[in-house]
Amino acid sequence: MTLDMDDSSFITLSLSEYAFDGELTPSSTTFNQDSNLLDQWEKALEECKSILDPAAYKQVLEFGSPEKLVEDLRIKEQAAGSSWPSSLISEVTPTLEVLKIASNFFMSCMQPKNVTTSVIWGFLHLALVMSTQNKGRWQQMSHILQRIRELLQRLQVSADKWGNDSNEQLKQAILDVFKALIFFWAGASRYMREHKPGSKLSVGSVTNFLDQSFEETFKRMDSAVRNLYELAAIKAIGLGERRSNYQDEIMASAFSTRHTLFQESPYLEAQLRQLPYDNTDSFFGRNDVLDKISLALDPSARNKQQYFTLSGLGGVGKSSVALAYANRSVCKYDAIFWVRAETEASLFQSFADIALNLDIPDASRTAAPSENRDLLISWFIKCNMTWLLVLDNVEDLKLVNAFIPSFGGSILITTRRSQVARLAPGDPSTKLCLQPFTDKEDWGFLEGQMKEFPDSEWQDADCVSKEEKAAAKKLLEFLGGLPLGIKQVTALINVNYLSVSDFLALYTQELGDLRKIYGDEDEEMRPDYRYQYGLSTVWKISFDSLKSKKDHNAYYYLGMMSLMSPDLIPWSLFEAPVAKMINFKADLKTFVGARSELAKAAIVDINVKDKTISIHRLVQTSFLHYLEPSTLQVVFDMITTLLNARFPKQVKGRPLLLFWSECEKYYLHVIKVASWYSSLRDSRQIVANLDFVELMSNCSWYLHESGKSDDCLNLVEAGKEACTDKDSLLYSHLLNTAGAQLLEQNKLILMRQNLERSLEIREKFLAEDDEDLLCTLNNFANLKVAEGRYFEAILLDNRVVAAKESMGQGSGPLVAMCSNALARAHMGNGDFIEAKANLDISYAIMEAEAPHYIPG
Repeated sequence: MTLDMDDSSFITLSLSEYAFDGELTPSSTTFNQDSNLLDQWEKALEECKSILDPAAYKQVLEFGSPEKLVEDLRIKEQAAGSSWPSSLISEVTPTLEVLKIASNFFMSCMQPKNVTTSVIWGFLHLALVMSTQNKGRWQQMSHILQRIRELLQRLQVSADKWGNDSNEQLKQAILDVFKALIFFWAGASRYMREHKPGSKLSVGSVTNFLDQSFEETFKRMDSAVRNLYELAAIKAIGLGERRSNYQDEIMASAFSTRHTLFQESPYLEAQLRQLPYDNTDSFFGRNDVLDKISLALDPSARNKQQYFTLSGLGGVGKSSVALAYANRSVCKYDAIFWVRAETEASLFQSFADIALNLDIPDASRTAAPSENRDLLISWFIKCNMTWLLVLDNVEDLKLVNAFIPSFGGSILITTRRSQVARLAPGDPSTKLCLQPFTDKEDWGFLEGQMKEFPDSEWQDADCVSKEEKAAAKKLLEFLGGLPLGIKQVTALINVNYLSVSDFLALYTQELGDLRKIYGDEDEEMRPDYRYQYGLSTVWKISFDSLKSKKDHNAYYYLGMMSLMSPDLIPWSLFEAPVAKMINFKADLKTFVGARSELAKAAIVDINVKDKTISIHRLVQTSFLHYLEPSTLQVVFDMITTLLNARFPKQVKGRPLLLFWSECEKYYLHVIKVASWYSSLRDSRQIVANLDFVELMSNCSWYLHESGKSDDCLNLVEAGKEACTDKDSLLYSHLLNTAGAQLLEQNKLILMRQNLERSLEIREKFLAEDDEDLLCTLNNFANLKVAEGRYFEAILLDNRVVAAKESMGQGSGPLVAMCSNALARAHMGNGDFIEAKANLDISYAIMEAEAPHYIPG
């Protein structure tokens, strides 16, 4: 093997040298009942033995049980003390529990033949030990173990469908899974043993090898499990092992009715584990807190609803603890869901996402938010599963109460509001105010963070000078044990190639400047000032560093993100240029560079899988306070221009339904931008541009269509306030939206006021048959129906319907809605025949032109 080959050639050669290249028997083929499965297993063991050197295989034999494996990991944890790796067992245990069940099932299936399974634990132990050589390898192996656990759970669910019918196909599928596992662990162990950290080829090659090798392994295992599931489906509908000529039809029937056939599907794993992107690789300590949560939330108590509330300062790590508990509890609960609970809009959106991912009947993107919520609540009550619901960042308990099922389950709440924690259900033992790290904990966390960076001298704690350690301890005193602050400090040190001593000098200078600003530089630093000054000083240094860069790209992107909702910021918003943004090049190249810079500085978290970004709320607020008013205005204009360019536009009063999926990507961010505008305009810090008004106009209409009434009216008011031309068609659009929404709330006087003004403007500028004008007339007709003035409503709607021929292509939905309104007017007037005729017209038009939007 040469050192000058390219990476792809190197990896290909490595895979062929270390990974299993034999054939696994397809589980879906017809088997010879006399085939010797035991011979297959023994042959696999011999081949795995040949992969390892004698010393390594001896180690495999020494750790031939899960108990011995755990005991050795415990010894390594104790030796590590407060530094990494100090949480090996807690990360491995969920997979070990599932693997124990699967291996016992494997042995029982192979009866009356005796199979050797002790080496399974030995091979796994060897792979784990090799993975602990550095944190990067361990994090990668931890992720692999999670995927193995999920697949083994699917295997168990599929196998359970066979009952006591342990035929050759079932045995072969399980055998194939375990063969693939031991080959992967043996090959990975040898490769990591020969490419230790620090060697010339170890940095990228081990990561690539593990990824590619495991993907091949996973494909083999997944194929075996899928075939087993397919056979179980056929067996469940009474076909036994026969495969008729109508196999495709039979399988389609089996899969379409799988919820009836089985209480749970092995392919619901992603649906039943709906958690945010796991960025807890750097999660440290808090084992005592996790134990308290585990003690309070007992999944076995199905008939009792259980709560645990985690409160504390911003930046202390509440959400990280909740996510760590959720990820470590996947074997305890049948289902785990994460809900963004900060606002009513985020609550509704989270519940809708969960309901749709679960394929709950009648759940729909077009359903009212409350309908999806109620469907999911009903599912919780009836599902006969153990479930965990995490309500993250609760601001208003009264708001959240409408989303909590009335029976069963475990509910974990995080909040920074002490009042929410005080009023939350549960006795004092189920409520905990999360404290900052102790001196011992923050030192261990800092050490672990510094080791994240390959070039750091902290890779070996014994090599760190006394001066550096003293500077680190002093720095930790200033930070007050806040994980968020420590994480950002270590990132700044490494991104800027500073020693801890150098950073401490910079920090001390900035801290002094801040204290002068607040007029308390002569006072002794009180403990409660650590929170006020600790993070503020770190952010001042971080923001100054971004500002000092020549291109300012990351600086401006951070400004835009600080005005948005902190979660699920889509990459797509920033990846394509916008013609209006003359002074800023918002394209893919610029965004990727800025995104990388912000992530390296630990200012944002990147979710590659979902292509989204998240940012801590404290970072957002601090950066907006940091910005000068002129720069704040610039980034406000930039984000409103970008959002307006991406957000779908309502044309001629026609529904936005076809574009709802695109609207959903952005509307929470639009609501947040509107909220910032409303709070900042009073202090005259920002002035809205025309893009902002247009954005409010289109997004408010989407919110009206989708049933989000309060947010709709808030955006209308923000748009009306920002619109300088009160006689413009854009202003009339906002008024028309307000009128339509106020009807839903039965506020008829306000509805009339808005519609009259909208109609006045539109009649001034638009032709009599213009669809926007006719849309307002239709809303007026709806008002008259609500007021009981049916004859006047009929006259107005007839005018709209009569204009059909002069309307452009695509106007069918508007005509259909008018016919629907006419039906209601005739119904109120007692003319049921005309009402039925208009309903038929409405339905026929929508069925022909827009079947996705058929009015009720």
